[in-house]
Amino acid sequence: MPTKKNSPPTRTPTDFPAHHWDHILSSIEEGLLVIDQTQVIRFLNAAAEQLLGLSQAHLFAHPYREAFALNPWIVDIIERTITFGARATASEGMLQTRLSRSTPIRLSCSPIITGEGTALGLVLVFYDLAHQKEFQKEEQEATHLAQLGVIAAGLAHEIKNPLAGIRGATQLLQRKVLHDPSAVEYTTVMLREIDRLNGLLQQLLQLSPTPHLDRRPQNVHKILAEVLLLERETTPKGAKIIQEF
Repeated sequence: MPTKKNSPPTRTPTDFPAHHWDHILSSIEEGLLVIDQTQVIRFLNAAAEQLLGLSQAHLFAHPYREAFALNPWIVDIIERTITFGARATASEGMLQTRLSRSTPIRLSCSPIITGEGTALGLVLVFYDLAHQKEFQKEEQEATHLAQLGVIAAGLAHEIKNPLAGIRGATQLLQRKVLHDPSAVEYTTVMLREIDRLNGLLQQLLQLSPTPHLDRRPQNVHKILAEVLLLERETTPKGAKIIQEF
């Protein structure tokens, strides 16, 4: 004759030890604060205590208007939730504390309603946005620096190209004034300063990201003519430049 197995006992949520709920709520990273139907504070977890800078013993049974006297925007959210019975009202703002500390937060406020529709109060959830805002700030600064790097690289290229032409022209000038020691001294100083600027521009280019190439049609004949203008004067005797374009 088959034996009948006993079914395991059915457990209901009320079987869960009450003191465990305190541990669960205290371990949540977001700040939790409960306001009852008489509009006084009945509970806040450790995260809420840290954000508000006040302990549960200090705020327990105090009216929420008194607790959030420095934060009228939070009082406004609570009152709108009480008035309209919104399921969830979320907003971002700066949480001011009595310690003159200001913390960016996102606040969610929801009514606590039984299965029969009876309102028991409100639960407020505080999300600390300090780390998120700091990350966004660092990301914006990094983007800004990258943009400055691109601009700096573009300027460096624009300055470096004509500077090479100025250096070549200065070398030609120096060859023509070899008979004048003072003029040679001036051109030597010019070349030294041009080389110093070139070095600074090279350092700037190394710190900058690789520039985006702006490809467009160019007149190669014009570019080569400018190069030949400088090279003709520096061409050794006996050498000949043949131009075929």
